[in-house]
Amino acid sequence: MTSRLFTFFLEGADYGYVGYALSKKMLPNLARLISEGCFSPLATTCPADSSVAFAEILTGCNPGKHGIFDTLHRDPTTYMSRIASYSMKSGSFHNDLGEPTLCTPLSLMGVKSALCRLPCTFPAPPDADLVISGLGVPDIAGARSAAITHKNEADAVQAACWPEPNFAYAAGRIEFPAFLEMIERAATTIEKQAFEVLSNVHYDNVMINFEAFDRIAHAGIGESAPDAVHAALTGALMRFDGFLGQVMTHFPDASIFVASDHGFAPWKMRVNVNRWLVENGYMSFDPESTDASGGSKLPWAGVDWSQTKAYASGLAKIYINTEGREKNGIVPPGKPARELKKELSEKLRALKDPENGCSVFSRILDSNRLYWGEKLNDSADLVLCYNPGYRTDWGCDPGGAGAPVVSRNESRWLADHCGTDPDYVPGIFICAGRPNAAQVRLMDIAPTILRHFNAPIPEHMDGQPVLE
Repeated sequence: MTSRLFTFFLEGADYGYVGYALSKKMLPNLARLISEGCFSPLATTCPADSSVAFAEILTGCNPGKHGIFDTLHRDPTTYMSRIASYSMKSGSFHNDLGEPTLCTPLSLMGVKSALCRLPCTFPAPPDADLVISGLGVPDIAGARSAAITHKNEADAVQAACWPEPNFAYAAGRIEFPAFLEMIERAATTIEKQAFEVLSNVHYDNVMINFEAFDRIAHAGIGESAPDAVHAALTGALMRFDGFLGQVMTHFPDASIFVASDHGFAPWKMRVNVNRWLVENGYMSFDPESTDASGGSKLPWAGVDWSQTKAYASGLAKIYINTEGREKNGIVPPGKPARELKKELSEKLRALKDPENGCSVFSRILDSNRLYWGEKLNDSADLVLCYNPGYRTDWGCDPGGAGAPVVSRNESRWLADHCGTDPDYVPGIFICAGRPNAAQVRLMDIAPTILRHFNAPIPEHMDGQPVLE
């Protein structure tokens, strides 16, 4: 008889940070699990964004098939952003995952699944038996409307309904002890929900996301983290380790995977990509349209689309203002658009930090070479991969181009992952078996779970089982 399988996600748990805590013997229950199997880096998505990552975890597919390329997608007819994982159709919310989740082949085998706090699960996927939706759930205060008409990326991310007040802390409206107290309060609720679900023996495949590490890590990571943040990150890992010990005691026959969707990198310098496009002649912009911070007073205010060849949207994307695709597109599709992408890539790779001469980007990727599938046309044209320490300025989206191209990050949001080259921010994979692959990827989790239950692996999945 196949054992129940619990997959626990420590959102944002950084491979290096977890390794450090293990080396200091702070995580005895994780160490016990590793002693019977493995502790491996887990290759994350590009961009290293939770919505993209969990779409890949759930479907076993690359973004070109599941259709989620970022937390936000832009509408080419309006240039406005919206939450990527769901939309409104005929007066009802619709989950925009482009492929069924792994729950479909499991349900055909009679295996019941419970998904708790996972991003991309609103509205609930119809193939799961129990869903407590995670990142992306709108709230009753009209957050969906705010996400559509948001002034900048930060507003839209907050509108995705985080229970933790990261943006209030980053803006200096609350201090770290109060911020941490609210994170711990949310963690207590999630742990209570988790035990209730795990105790229901009808659910054989249980997948639960624990968010505390991610929320704390945005306040700092590694040597640059304030002492209080460092202690809180260690505390979050130790708290999960204690939870894991209770699970091992109460459910000794269950199999357990522990994974994270991405790691973290320091964020020291803000990069306004739209400002770079203006200064290099690719965007026409009226500087009078910006507010005191350099952001746009209104979405895309001041942009002259008839003179704009490219624009940056979100935290890691550049779109060509393509004729026939964008409402006011001017660049002919085909060879002109391809040549412009190549030109932009070459110039952006040469961008240096004026303070120290370091390269801002590690690489610029063409989406046509990065993704494949029927949803490819919904992607941005170029995906930005920043070196650690750099990230797109909040004010860059949508259309803010008043700030310097590179400037110091003066907020208390001191670490991130969105836009960082995914090679620098791997997640973790821990289990009681040994992987048969040189590299474990997020897209491998779904087929690995299916193999555990001896369920067939659908042909559309791009991942492969990594445990036999």
